[in-house]
Amino acid sequence: MDKKEQNLRFFNSWAKTYDRSFLLGYWLRRMQADVVSFVEKSKGLKLLDVGCGTGELLLMLSEKLENPGLYGIDISKNMLMIAEKKLGGKALLKISDVESLPFKDNEFDYVITCEAFHHYLNQNKAINEMKRVLKDGGKLIIADVNFFFDIFHRIFEVFEPGCVRVNNRNEFIKMFELNGFNNIKQKRSNVCGVITYGIKVK
Repeated sequence: MDKKEQNLRFFNSWAKTYDRSFLLGYWLRRMQADVVSFVEKSKGLKLLDVGCGTGELLLMLSEKLENPGLYGIDISKNMLMIAEKKLGGKALLKISDVESLPFKDNEFDYVITCEAFHHYLNQNKAINEMKRVLKDGGKLIIADVNFFFDIFHRIFEVFEPGCVRVNNRNEFIKMFELNGFNNIKQKRSNVCGVITYGIKVK
């Protein structure tokens, strides 16, 4: 079974109980709150959540921002069914892969992916595709797991179903630089997570 099929099965089967895990839910909400702190509070921003899962981050953004245009994609139809009910029309959701986003060039002020990047099959292609749909001067935010030492990353890759690669902080910065982002910032989140932020070069 390839990694994409592993991810589809893993997240479709997890969807029903995903929001019920107290420890995971607490950890994710803490990271999502840190992600939201990177988003300016301008009116009418257009944002895309890549790998939106059950829609918790989109719900948080809808409550924090004024009149935002919210969009989410995920490969798991079961996750999106839950997100649809949770959001009640506050976001437009689509089944899609990060490597082929169903949006026009230069469409979003922010593209965010939270705790999903280590599942992306071609991470460089994923960043390029997220960059494509960002406006010039738009912001990319990647929040992902980070365990300080690479040996722990390699162990996590073995045991997490569908995991492709966990990146260290320097690898994230290099990816952002090589793919045309500047003003790069990082923030550790929840001890075992890191958020990387960059602005698309005009």
